[in-house]
Amino acid sequence: MSRVFRLCLFITSFFPLWITIAFLEGLSIYEGGPNLKTEYAVLTILLLAVLPSTWVVVKGIKMKKKKKGDHCTIREAVRANSITSEYLLSYILPLFAFDFTWWRDVAIFLFYFAVLAFLCLRNNNVYVNPLLELMGYHIFNCRLEFLGMGEPVEATLLSTNNPAAKIGHGIQVERMNAPVYIEV
Repeated sequence: MSRVFRLCLFITSFFPLWITIAFLEGLSIYEGGPNLKTEYAVLTILLLAVLPSTWVVVKGIKMKKKKKGDHCTIREAVRANSITSEYLLSYILPLFAFDFTWWRDVAIFLFYFAVLAFLCLRNNNVYVNPLLELMGYHIFNCRLEFLGMGEPVEATLLSTNNPAAKIGHGIQVERMNAPVYIEV
């Protein structure tokens, strides 16, 4: 998975935050807030970051779905329900503490967000994403057995199907990053 695609996945994983910021900035502009230049700048940055990132993710997932992936057999599969709430509580809610009508807070937020991006991209933590959920993907913790690799491997699987219903059956997957796969 390319760095650009991973970065776009990271950016789109914050959709709830971006929508909230856009709403608050729009409301502040409508009410004649004290820092209109900052508010317009934040909205412009959001549009320039989120819209192209969304396009890259949707296009990238469609391209991955067209590929003939690696064949593997599902040995175990459990839906990872708690991972989404953990992500929201750990990463998104703390970012609401910033007041995006002030340059100072915007600068502090950008620093914090850059550090978070570095850590998430470096550790391949880019698979919890509301955009993927909207596209019908769910996250599963699986043990997948690949042909010729011996023992099954622990993996995170993004799938529009229910792999728990396919235990013992083969599926095609495309590797997004270690150990995250998407069913194709």
